[in-house]
Formats: sequence, structure tokens, C-alpha cells
Amino acid sequence: LRPTPQSGPPSYGLQRSPADGRIDWRQPAHAIARLVRAVSRPYPGALCVLDDKGVALHRAKSWARQSAVVGAPGQIVCIPECANPLVVCGEGVLEIEEALFDSGDDAISALRRASNKRFDP
Repeated sequence: LRPTPQSGPPSYGLQRSPADGRIDWRQPAHAIARLVRAVSRPYPGALCVLDDKGVALHRAKSWARQSAVVGAPGQIVCIPECANPLVVCGEGVLEIEEALFDSGDDAISALRRASNKRFDP
């Protein structure tokens, strides 16, 4: 590598805050999956609320199956084709692979039992 002096005006990166990781379920599933990846460890994770409990998503992906899942953005669904909980998004469906409550407890089994409930907007 050869060092090269920078040219042009400087740019500044501002500090992240937990609010930067707040999930807007009206967004497309692929955009939410990117948000989850961007704010996962060592950051607090992508944040949402279910039944007044904070939930941090640390691994999720856009669900690639062709099955039709119809619901409102933020609605949780569990179907036989997928072992993980799914969430309806503005466009597509997000598969949650790893999630924790604010207490640090695993949230996946609770999300499986929350089928048809919705994350708070």
C-alpha cells in the first residue's frame, strides 16, 4: 500500500444512537434485514417493542420462499414451512433468526408463541 493524501473537504461521521436502530415495519423486508445487519453486535441491535417489552434483533433475513403471507406491517406469523418467526413488512416478509429481550433472554420462542400479534409501531 502507498499512502495517498486526501483531497477535497473533510467529512465527519457522527456517533450512533439506539434510535438509529429502530425498525419501521412499513419498510421492505430486504431494507430491514440490512438495518439488522448494520446495527447488530457490537451495537445494540435493531429495536422493536412487543407487549411493552423491548426486543433487539441481531440476525434476520428477507424470507425467500414464494408462499403468500398476507398481514399488516409488524404482524408476527408462524407457519409450518419455517422454524423461525416471520414478520410481515411493507414489502415482503422478514425471518427472525436471533432476537433478545432487553433482559438479555432469548426472544425467539416467545415470538413463535406471539403469532398474529403485532410489534408496536
